[in-house]
This record gives sequence, structure tokens and C-alpha cells, in this order.
Amino acid sequence: MVRRRIAVLFTIGLALTACGSSSSSKAPTRDELVKQIVESGGVSEEVAGCAADALFTSLSAGDLKLVMAGKEPSAGGKTAFTNAVLDCLTPTS
Repeated sequence: MVRRRIAVLFTIGLALTACGSSSSSKAPTRDELVKQIVESGGVSEEVAGCAADALFTSLSAGDLKLVMAGKEPSAGGKTAFTNAVLDCLTPTS
């Protein structure tokens, strides 16, 4: 299960980089981001939606701009986003 979580986190990171490195300067919408994560990550739409929400709620405006530009967020932003995405991958019962 831990390997799957790491793989999903890595894939979500790649999806975000792909969104950020597009030729368009506008930030993707939530739906565009969800679609990109599903297509590149092979995760459910529910997990992708949670990850997209985590991106917008866990990163500061400055970190979000960095990610959308295809760059790394601050260390604090990375930690907050990683923790939020891990919550997406943890089954609730």
C-alpha cells in the first residue's frame, strides 16, 4: 500500500508539472486538472478530485504560481500538499 501511495504521489506531481509547463499561461481549471491527473495517474476521479482540491487549498498563492509555472513550491508547500494528498489516498471507514 505504501508503494502505491508513493507511486500515486509521484504521478500526481508529474500531472501538475505537465499542467504547469503547457504553452498556455493560464492556470488550469479544477476539471482540467482532475482530467490530467486521471489520465496520467490511473487513479479514480474521486482521488484526482481530492488531489486537485488539495492543490488549491494547501498551497499559498505564491506556491501555486510556482507549481503552475512548472517549478517547485516551497518546502512548507510541498509538505502541506503531500499531507493533503496522502489524506486523499487513505481509505475512510
